[in-house]
Amino acid sequence: MSQKNILALATLALLAGGFLIFTASRSQHIFSLESISTRSQTAAVSGTGSGLVTHYTFDALNATDAAGSNTGTLVGNPTLISGKVGSGALTFNGLSSVQIADNSTIEGFGDFTLSAWFKLSGYGDPYITLLSKGMNGEAYKLSLYAPNQSATAMCWLNGGVPDSSFVPGGVQLNEWYHLVCTRTGSTLKTYWNGAEKTSSTYSNTVAPNNKDLIIGNTEVGLYPLNGSIDDVRIYNKGLTSADISELYALGSGSGGGGGGSVPPPVIPPAGDSTAPTVSIASPSNGSTQSGTITISANASDNVGVAGVTFKVDGSTVGSEDTSSPYSVSLNTSSITNGSHSLTATARDTSGNTANSSAVTITRIWAG
Repeated sequence: MSQKNILALATLALLAGGFLIFTASRSQHIFSLESISTRSQTAAVSGTGSGLVTHYTFDALNATDAAGSNTGTLVGNPTLISGKVGSGALTFNGLSSVQIADNSTIEGFGDFTLSAWFKLSGYGDPYITLLSKGMNGEAYKLSLYAPNQSATAMCWLNGGVPDSSFVPGGVQLNEWYHLVCTRTGSTLKTYWNGAEKTSSTYSNTVAPNNKDLIIGNTEVGLYPLNGSIDDVRIYNKGLTSADISELYALGSGSGGGGGGSVPPPVIPPAGDSTAPTVSIASPSNGSTQSGTITISANASDNVGVAGVTFKVDGSTVGSEDTSSPYSVSLNTSSITNGSHSLTATARDTSGNTANSSAVTITRIWAG
C-alpha cells in the first residue's frame, strides 16, 4: 500500500470516534498515543510502560500529562463526561480543544505509536480532526472523513495527503472506537479496535514543524471534532500487536470505564451557578517584596475548583494552576519599583468564576 493510502487510513480511524494508535520507528518523527487511563494501567500492559512520551487520561477537567511535562491548556470549555478507559473523558463542541505547546519531546521521533479512544456526537463537517501538529504542512495528524456511517480513518505525515487510510466498516454515533498508528523501522501500521488494518512501508523522515499539538481541532480551527476523546498517548517506540491488543482490552469492557481504582469524575449538577471563592494567601497585603516571590491563593467550590489564575495589575502571570495548593512564581524584576496590585481568579468545573480581593505589594530594587 502507498504511503498516502496508509496515512489516510490512520487519520480516518481516529476521526471516526474510535481508539487510534500509530506506531513508528527509526528516522520517523511520529509520536504515539496510547489509551490507558492510569499509570497502573500502563504497567499492566507488557511493553507499554516504557517509551511513553505523553499521556492524557482526561479523568479530570484538565490536560495534565500523566507521563511527562507536556501538560496542555483547555481551550473553548470542553466538558467532562464518563470515560471509556478510567473514569473520565473530554467532550468537544467544535470550538473547544486541548493545546500542547510545541517542544522537542513531541516531534522528531523515529519509531512511534499514536493511540486514542474517541466517539462522534454527530457527522456535521465530514472532515474531523482527532489530533494535529500543524495544519497544511502538519508533522502528523489523525483524522476522519465521516459524512455518514461510511467513514474513513486517516494518518497524515509531513502534510500533503494521508499516508495511511482505511474504511473501518460503519462508524456509529455515540459509540467508542480505538484507533492506533505505529511505526517500527520502516513499517507503518494502523489498528482499529485492537485489530491490524494496514501495513505498509514508510521510510521518509517526519520533520519537526515548530507547531503546537492540538487535540480535537487544528491550529486554525478547521475540521474540528464534535465528540469525545479519552486516554491519548504518544510513544517514541512502535508498540507490538500484543501491546495494542492489551491496550484495547483496557477499554473494551461493557459500558466503558475500563476498570482500575480511579474514582468516577465529578460531573457538575445541572444548573450549577454557584461561583467559587478565592483569596490571596501570600504575600501579605502592604508587604515589601524583591527578587522572585511566590503568589499563592486559597480557593474552594461547592462542586470543584478547576483552576486558579493570578494577575499583577490586571495582567496574567504564568498559566492557570489546576491543582491545590494554587500558586505562581513572580520575578519582581519584571515589574517596576512601587505599588502593585495582586489578584486571583478561580474557575470551577461548571465554568463559574470569581475574583479575589486585591492585595497590594511594594516592589523595591534589590541591588
